[in-house]
Amino acid sequence: MPSFGATVCGDVGGFGVGADIDWQVLGTIDYAANSWIDLHAGSCNLKFNYSLPNASANVNMNGPILAATLRF
Repeated sequence: MPSFGATVCGDVGGFGVGADIDWQVLGTIDYAANSWIDLHAGSCNLKFNYSLPNASANVNMNGPILAATLRF
């Protein structure tokens, strides 16, 4: 029987080791079409800050995500 669910996950890191600070958040709505396939649709956001003495980057990427899980 088809069923719906949701997935939310995220992480924080960096703390001056690789990046100054970085984090990401992912959220999807999940649909179990049958016993061997799950479909996922949602959004992801990734942000990081990185700086060197002569260069720096402040990046924020976000957008949709579509995925499938196959069981065999």
